[in-house]
Amino acid sequence: MPWEDVGSCGSGQLPNDRDWIVHCYEMAISYLKFILGDSPEGCELGVMWHEHELGDYPSVVFIGTFHNRTRLGNT
Repeated sequence: MPWEDVGSCGSGQLPNDRDWIVHCYEMAISYLKFILGDSPEGCELGVMWHEHELGDYPSVVFIGTFHNRTRLGNT
């Protein structure tokens, strides 16, 4: 399924602060949903973990099928 990177947030060092980092991302998603409203049908905001040779890292992503290429937040 296609996805678009929204960004990253939080502070901390993996793996020791993993719970704190996940909490920061959950708060960021809650804020984006509050500001932007509900995601279009078939899409969602979420946390995606990316594999890297130096260690995995998360980012906030918009996941779904993008039929209409309008910007988030536009009505």
